[in-house]
This record gives sequence, C-alpha cells and structure tokens, in this order.
Amino acid sequence: MIENPKRALAFVLLLVALGAVCIQAFGFRLGLDLAGGARLLYSVDVEQAKKDGILDAKAEAEKIVPEMIQVISERIDPNGVLDPSITQAGSSQILIELPGTQQEELAQIQDRIEKLGRLEMRIVAEEKNKQSGKLEWEYDRQVEEQRLLAWLDKNKALVDEDPLQIEKYNRAAGTDEGPRSKWLNWAPMYRKENPDAGKEGQPKWLYEHHSSQAGPAGGPYFLPLDMKEVFFTGEQLNGDRVKPTVDQYQRDALAYELRAEFAGAYRDWSAKYIGTSSAIILNGWVRSAPVFESAIPGNGIITGRFSPEELKELSIVLKTGSLKLVPRLESKATVGAAVGRVAIEKGEFSMLIGGLLVLAFMLVYYRQSGLIANTALIVNIFLVLGALALMKATLTLPGLAGIVLTIGMAVDANILIYERIREEQDRGKDLVRSIEAGFEKALSTILDANITTFLTGVILYQVGIGPIRGFAVTLMIGIVTSVFSALYVSKLMFTLFYANKKEGHLSMSRFLGATNFRFLHWRVPAMVISGALIVAGIASFIEVDHNVKYGIDFTGGASVRVALDQPMSEVEAKDLLDGDAEFSKEYPTKQITTVGDIVDGRARGFSIKLKLTEEQKEAAQTRPETSKAPYITHLERLFGERLASEPFSDVKKVRGDPATELVLHALQPISLDAIRTKLGKARGISSATAVPSDKKGTRLPDATQGQNFFIEYDADADLEKAQAAQLLAEGLRGLTDVNGNPIELSSAFPEDTLIGSRAVGELRDAAIAAILIALGVIVVYIRVRFHEYKYGIAACAALVHDVCIVLGLVVVFNGLGLVHAEIDLPMIAAFLTIIGYSLNDTIVVFDRIRENLELEQKFGRGEGGFSALIDRSVNQNLSRTVLTSFTTFIVVTVIFFLNRGAESVLEGFAFAMMGGIVVGTYSSVYIANPLVLILHRREQRLAPKAEAKGAEVTTGS
Repeated sequence: MIENPKRALAFVLLLVALGAVCIQAFGFRLGLDLAGGARLLYSVDVEQAKKDGILDAKAEAEKIVPEMIQVISERIDPNGVLDPSITQAGSSQILIELPGTQQEELAQIQDRIEKLGRLEMRIVAEEKNKQSGKLEWEYDRQVEEQRLLAWLDKNKALVDEDPLQIEKYNRAAGTDEGPRSKWLNWAPMYRKENPDAGKEGQPKWLYEHHSSQAGPAGGPYFLPLDMKEVFFTGEQLNGDRVKPTVDQYQRDALAYELRAEFAGAYRDWSAKYIGTSSAIILNGWVRSAPVFESAIPGNGIITGRFSPEELKELSIVLKTGSLKLVPRLESKATVGAAVGRVAIEKGEFSMLIGGLLVLAFMLVYYRQSGLIANTALIVNIFLVLGALALMKATLTLPGLAGIVLTIGMAVDANILIYERIREEQDRGKDLVRSIEAGFEKALSTILDANITTFLTGVILYQVGIGPIRGFAVTLMIGIVTSVFSALYVSKLMFTLFYANKKEGHLSMSRFLGATNFRFLHWRVPAMVISGALIVAGIASFIEVDHNVKYGIDFTGGASVRVALDQPMSEVEAKDLLDGDAEFSKEYPTKQITTVGDIVDGRARGFSIKLKLTEEQKEAAQTRPETSKAPYITHLERLFGERLASEPFSDVKKVRGDPATELVLHALQPISLDAIRTKLGKARGISSATAVPSDKKGTRLPDATQGQNFFIEYDADADLEKAQAAQLLAEGLRGLTDVNGNPIELSSAFPEDTLIGSRAVGELRDAAIAAILIALGVIVVYIRVRFHEYKYGIAACAALVHDVCIVLGLVVVFNGLGLVHAEIDLPMIAAFLTIIGYSLNDTIVVFDRIRENLELEQKFGRGEGGFSALIDRSVNQNLSRTVLTSFTTFIVVTVIFFLNRGAESVLEGFAFAMMGGIVVGTYSSVYIANPLVLILHRREQRLAPKAEAKGAEVTTGS
C-alpha cells in the first residue's frame, strides 16, 4: 500500500487541477476536419529566380517545389502536433491549410514560411587583410566606398525602401554600375525599427554598427565582403545544436555548431583571420560581425538585438534548413470544417457512447474495484487532455477517437491488476495482501508491455515525419498517463478504502473460471490459415486498383475554389453535388469546405477537392489552355447563376485611341486610395482613373471603397482586349483589401489546380523506416528483459502478421464498396494503433510464460514440457485477454456503426481497428506462441551439437 496516502491524494488532485487549468487556459486546437482553419496559397517563380541568378539555369520546378514543401512542413510543425495539410498545387504553387490558428499565430507561421533561412558566414574585406597578404585580389577601400556612395545617391529611394536591393549593385561588378572586383560584395547591416522613433534625436532605424561599414548618413549601412575566401553556410550546421543563448554581455543570442566534418575547416579559417571580422549573414542581412580573437573549434553565437520570440522563430528556421527562394503569398482565406456538421455530431456522439459503455462495463463487472478503475480513467483523461492542451496539439476526429480508444486500452492495466488480485484471493490470502500481491505481480507485465510500446513511439517520433510524429506524441503521452493512473492512482484509491480492512473480499464478476484449453494443439491449422490470409491480403493489396484503395491523401487530385454571388449553406452545396448522379459517378470521392466568412450559416465561397483517376489527371494536364477541365464544366452546370462574376466585364478598347475601359470585380472590398496608388505605379499603364461602381459599371462617385470599380487607362493601342485586361491584372498584383489581405479578383473559379498528395514518398518511407527500426528495438528490449531473442522475434512476426491481414481486409471491403475505408493518413494512424495494441497483448502473454518458467526452475518442471507451460500461461491470462479485447472492441464497434455512411474518416478508422483487435488477440495466442515454441525446440536441437563442439575444442587444446 502507499505510505502517507493523504499526501499522495493531494499530489494527484494537484495534477488533475493542473490538467484542468491547462485545458481552460490553452483550450484545444481543433483540426481541419472539425473546425477548419486558414488556407494559404503560395506561388514559386522558378523561372524568374533563374533569370535573377538565384537558381541554377538547370534547376527544375519539379524538384525545387517538393524540397520547399519539405522545409516548410518542418518549419510549420517541428513537433508533429499541428497537423497541417501541405500539398503541391500545379507545377509551381504550394497550398497550405492550417487548423484553427489565431491571427497572431498565423502571422508567426507566415513569417516562418516566408523566411529563406539562408545563413552565410563570410570574411569582411578589410584593408589590413590586403596589407597582410590574406586578401588575394585587388582592393582599394577608399575607391570602392566612393563607388558605392555614388550608386546609392542615384538609387536612394530603391535602397531606402529595401536595402537588399543592393544586390543589383553587386551583380553589376566589373562595370561602371558596380564594384570594381567580382570578389567584392556589399551586404546591408540588419535594421530594426526604433521604438523611440519620433523623439528628438532618435533615428527611425537601429543598426548594428561596425568599423568597416559604409553608407549615407542616417543609413542604411553596408559591409564589404570577401567573396573569394572560404565561407560557411547554414547547410553545414548541426541543426540539433542551434538554440537560443546569451552572449558575454547577457544579451539574447543564437548558438550554433558546425557538423563534425566541417569543424576542422572552420577552426583553420578562424585561426587564419584572427583579428579580422566575420560577417554572419542571414537572409541577406548582416546580423553581426564579431572579430576572431582566437581559433574557434566549429561553434559560435549570433547576436543582433534579438527578442526571445525572434530567437525562437530564428532557431526553428535554421534547424529546418533554407528555402531555395521566397514563396509569394497569392491568397489567404478562412476555411470551414472538412467534415460536415452531421458527421462531426455523429462522431462526437459515438465516442461519448463508446467511452460511457467502457465505464459502465467496468462498474458492473468489477463493482467497487470498477469504481476505482473508472476514477483512475477519469484522472487519466484529465492528464492526457491537459498535456495535449499545454503542447497546443491539434485534435482531429481520428485523434479524438484515439483518446477514447486509449480509455478502452487503459483498462487493460486495471484488468491485469484485478485478475491478479482475484488469483491471490482464490489462494486464500487476506484482502490487503491480495491487493498488494496483485499490484506487485502485475507491475512487471504492465511495465514491459507499455515500455515496448513507448519505445515504438520514440522511434516513430525520431524517424517519422508529419502525422506520424503527431501520432507518436499522443501515444507516448497516453502511455505515461495510463501507467501512472493504473499503478499509482488505483493503488492510492485501494489504500484509502481498504488499507485497514484485512477481513473481507473484493466482489467481482467471473466471466471465465479456470480453463485448460490446448491452444497449441491447433497451431498447425492456425498457422496455415494465417499464411493463407497473409498471402490473400498482400495479393489483394497488389491487385486492387491504386485509385480505389488509396484516399486523396495518397493520390492527390483537383482543388477548385468556387465563388458565388448568392450564398449557400455547406449542406446545400454538398446536397447539390451528391444529388447529381453524373457528377457523383465521375467523382465519387470529394471534400467540400466553406471558404471565407460565414453569415447565418451560409458562405459565398467553397473549396472542393476531388480525387481523380490517372486518366482524369492526364486529361486535365494535357487539355488546351483555352478549354476547361471536365469537372469545371460540371460545376458550372450545377451552380449555374449562383456563380460570381468574372474579374473583368465590359472590356472596351476605344477605337483609334489607346484608352481601355472596363469594370473590375473583386471578392473583397478595396479602398479607392489603394487602387489608385497601385495604378499610379503600374508598368505599361498611364492616365489611369478608377471610380467605385456597381456590377454593371454605374459609377458611385461618393463611395471611398467597394468590390466593383469602373476603370479607364491608357495602354498600347495594339493590345487586344484580353491583353489589355491582363496588363491591368499585372498592374494590380500585390494589391490588398481594406483588412490588409492580398486581394482576389472576382472569378467563378478563383483557383483550379491539380494538387499532389499529402502522403508523399518521404512520408511512406519514413513510416516504413520507423516501423522497421521499432521492430529492431523491440527485439533488443525483449532480449534484455527475457534474456532470449526468440520472444522478440516472435512478437515482431506477430505484428507483421496482423498488419498484412488487416491491410488485406481493409482493401477488399473498401474495394467491394461494403465499407468506406480508403488508405489515407487517419488509416495510417489506425495501423500504428493496431501495432501498439497487438504488441501489448503479446507481451502480456510472454510475461506470464517467463513467470511460470521461473517457478518451474524453483519447484521443478511440470508435466507436458514447454508447450504445456505456454498453454497454461495463455489459460491463466485468458480472462484478462477476453475482457481487454471486449472493452476495446466495444469502443470501436460503436464508433464504426454510428459513423457508417456519414462520410467520416471514423468509419474506415474504426473498421480497421475492429479487424486489428480480433487479429491481434488471435496472433498473440496462435502466431507468437507457436513461433516461440518452434524457436525453443530449435535451440534444444542445436544445444547438444554446440556442447559437443565445445568439448572437442577443449580436448584438442
């Protein structure tokens, strides 16, 4: 029993209170499926980057964009708890959907996305380096500084607005408009807005000052760089060692360390330039230029007036690597829940019912002990939810189902303890000693089962990416809280209620009495059946069409934004598409979400994602530019007059005059001043006037903002009408609405693009690698605990068996249309859960085998040998196995049947789990145990040979 139970109770209550506080203070971020979030569309101009010399002329968008998506994904979700959707759109766009982010957090995420993260460490070109012979090219500081100042005088407005435009001067090296030497570049010192700007004598900007810098009075300032000398980049850093720190003056700074293979070169480089400055350049800005005072063995710090928030963001950016080029934000909008309201309500209801049934079962079956178990489960829920809230993890429908499933699986530890207590009572021990022995004997089994699963979570987190890491975080939290609740909270409750009651008996129902089934007698037919099912499962997976078995997460498809003049509810839009037989036949898998503001439950914008067959993708990719994709034609037919206007209407070229007039339509209100300012700076456009109007072009002279504008402007007389409108569209690029968001010109279909899959090759490879490494770790751990490899090998074989059979089951039932269970990211989470469940079940049986072996070593071997011992161990655990499987099966069965037909991912998730529970329970008895027996007998056959060989060696020596 627990000593000082009152203090222990206070500790538990404190933890529950902390969990409640975290839940209340931080709340929960709901996933895209439950609450929607923000939708960002970025474009990547690879061709322009080639022209500007940023990218090599041979660079391909097909490689650049996926690399950028990988970096952005790691920046947005470094811990795997946010669960964003990031896909390639077309050849050069990136579509990012972020669950339920607040404006401040969204701004931080945008900042991470749009930062290049390009870090360089270069030597400052100083006059003394020339005199010492370290500078290997012609350099006259006074002449170069005068050339720079002359160029700055001519380009003052350009550089004042963006000091990074100094790159234009650097690119002109060797001409009259640039440095004399190609080995000299000037980089701007980082500037930060002065909080005291406006006060007397206070400049607008704060700069890091350095003796070598040059520039006009009032800034900006520039530092000369030696481009011929060896330099180091962010790609050479050890990402794990990039972290916030402080410098010698206790100012915030960023620590870095180079990878081992570059540390020696860095040390030699710093030794060569002792007394010289090294410029630390981030995203083109010189953040600091410290002087080398001694040789540095591959590490250092970056200073530069950082705030703690800036350091945190900067460390994330540098840890994840640099982007090839800056993505440009094309549109930003709010999206609604990806799952319909009805599906969400069914999902929530099913999880509530499933959880209550488990609690009710424990109360009815174990009575007073069941009440204790339920109390521990409630504590467990508070701890899990509190931890997830503290980590700002995203809760999705599958994630919520996983938490409810954790409740079902968490009772396993309580059932193990209670069945052990029952055994001790049956042996005649008093109440207190039965309880103590029950906890003591269950301890090893509970720890072994959960440690192996926890190690699996650690590997999944370290090796996996994206949603795999998110699953691993939830899994590890659930294991820790479940073990704590079962072993500590439950024991505390027993101490409080029964510590002084030696007399008495814990009343429990008994589903199974003592059994003596000969399980291994049926091992051969069982393994034959399993082999046939595995072959059938793998064959089904290979045979079933790629587009049928995989969901849109794996296949990609089309993403279309529909804009309406007349708002609709999400249900109306869904019914409109689902109710059309022709559209549903061609596009059976679709996701419909609202875009933009919702007023009285109705929206003017919808995002529609369609899963396309390979033939449909090819047809969409190869169609002429002037033709529409077939799905667009369908959507035009279905939405009809509700669709929004096209961006330009009534385009007229005044005959004999270069003037163009038209009516511009936008999706958001724009201020008149903003549009006039933009027109005044547009290239190729002159004498432009704009007046707010209605949709038909009737002027509204008193209005100062609007969504429609009558515009006149002068342009080349040879331009066709379509070209004239396109010229205006280019001129308005970068225009923002009255709220500062990028403007979107009105269009019935503002976006129509093919999107790639979320579950790209890296995710698949990471999942496979993580599982393989996890299997290896399981073998090693069980070898350490059981002193033999055969148990670990048998456990891993059972896991592979379970995955293969359930995979085939899911593919076949989905292919036949009996269940909606496509392989997508939630299904991956289901398979990972099955692995954890099956492993837990197998380890429990193995632990009882080990215990019985130890007893036989003490008191002598029983009849029937090792096979009889295995059967006896399974029979002793049979009640626990059946009860645990039953309680978990209750949860997933309720979730499955209440969500069937609701087009929710929970249907497929729960179906896979139902199969996994049945197959996992079966394999722990009929696969893992027979394999242990086979390996045991092999050891016995080889042992005499090994002894004989050893004797020969001894005699010969």
